Amino acid sequence: MLERNFSQLPVMSGPYVLKGVVSWQSIALAHAGGKCDTLADATLPAPEVSIEAELLPTIPDINRHNCVFVRDTDQKISGLVTAADLSLEFGRLTGPFLLLGEIERRLRRSVDRMCPTVGELRGATGYSKAKAPDDLTIGQIIRVFKEPERWARPKWELPHDGFVEKLDEIRRIRNDVAHFRPNPLTDDQRQQVESFAGMVKSLLP
Repeated sequence: MLERNFSQLPVMSGPYVLKGVVSWQSIALAHAGGKCDTLADATLPAPEVSIEAELLPTIPDINRHNCVFVRDTDQKISGLVTAADLSLEFGRLTGPFLLLGEIERRLRRSVDRMCPTVGELRGATGYSKAKAPDDLTIGQIIRVFKEPERWARPKWELPHDGFVEKLDEIRRIRNDVAHFRPNPLTDDQRQQVESFAGMVKSLLP
């Protein structure tokens, strides 16, 4: 751990079976307890999350345990996210994340005008429990914009199909930002977010 500058190491009996985690803290605790002769003495339970888990709700677990291990869709342990990783990732994602949040807020305001009643909102989105635009996912918001009748209500002088297509691209980028994806946003994706945010801001000041 010292040689490779690792703060935590997984204890595993194969790619699928995570036994626990060894860290500088767990080693210190084992020494303090007077028993640090074997790996098991310094092994603590290891928190796990799915690779599909959203990042924000997982932050408390990362802070509490200093790391979480990520289980991929094939159920293999594919890596870990540490508190240090979180700090770096937060800095990298802050800009796009805030812009995506602004896009969603402004789109929800437009949905509120396009579907002024709860009945219309539920009919447009297919979500029978929706009470307000804040209850909708971005995918459900797209359904509202797809309907030509509702699209016509704001009287925007924009190509309907082009707007919906760009909005769906933003949805995919939003999912990459919100989940544990292995690759950072590309320059092109960042540009798409910035451009779409500027367009939505001009439409819904």
